[in-house]
Amino acid sequence: MSFYGDNTRWWFGRIVTLPANDPLKLGRAQVQIFGIHSEELDPKLLPWASIVLPTTSGGIDGIGMSPWLQANARVFGIFLDGEMSQIPLIIGTVPFKSGNMGNTGTGSSSSGSTGGTQSEYPTSNNYVNNTSGTRFVASSPEAKEAVEDRYGKTISNNEFDNFISLIHAECSAGNNPNSKEVAWIGQVVINRSLHDNYTLTQTIYKPGQFQPVTDPSDTAGRARFAAGPYGQSEREKAIYGALVNELQNAPTNMYFFLGTSYWNANRGNISWLRGQQAIQQGGTTFFCCNNYP
Repeated sequence: MSFYGDNTRWWFGRIVTLPANDPLKLGRAQVQIFGIHSEELDPKLLPWASIVLPTTSGGIDGIGMSPWLQANARVFGIFLDGEMSQIPLIIGTVPFKSGNMGNTGTGSSSSGSTGGTQSEYPTSNNYVNNTSGTRFVASSPEAKEAVEDRYGKTISNNEFDNFISLIHAECSAGNNPNSKEVAWIGQVVINRSLHDNYTLTQTIYKPGQFQPVTDPSDTAGRARFAAGPYGQSEREKAIYGALVNELQNAPTNMYFFLGTSYWNANRGNISWLRGQQAIQQGGTTFFCCNNYP
């Protein structure tokens, strides 16, 4: 086995499992490498790839930054073990248009190249990325099944309605809310529920948890929560679609969120969130942390 670059092999692929879900908590990501791993391969068998970080990262456990690659991101790198090709290292990413996946096949194309086709990549800077530009739609039963799969428990229709109503009350307005914002709000509820061994409804109604539910002064938020998205069919379907398509890859160490405008105006006064990784999705900023109070 050579680690000295004598037999360096480059590879190109996509992110399948996010760094937040690395069982060893090393910030690795599972990758499907084009030309090696078929679409039919069980994702559990895909390799975990370490990720190059800047020298401003601490480089040891508990200090520094976490990589924030998104599901399906196109990445490239090298194999640290050369021709054995069992230890992939991610060096960088290559932007592409979500929804236009191109050819991610496992063999060589007619031109002799492997992996994706040139049509995956934008020919100009005028393109919309998946974070806010992709609109998903789904049905209520499909969304309920996605929530139960992620939560690991069966939930009642009433509990599902509370879950959807909270997301509706907390996420950005309009018929096309940011899909990750929707899913990540739902994941915060699931993460807190699993941590405290609560039902989703118990978490939603726990005092001090969610402003539209427990803050009497938030009359507009309470009205949104009470009404839910029902009667706004396009928004309702978009919320369901976001849960079906995005919930499965939401971070499992995310427990808090704030409106981004509020966070930007008050971050200096919110000491308990200092040092936590902050990620904006839509109009909401989410916080990932190693320990939940």
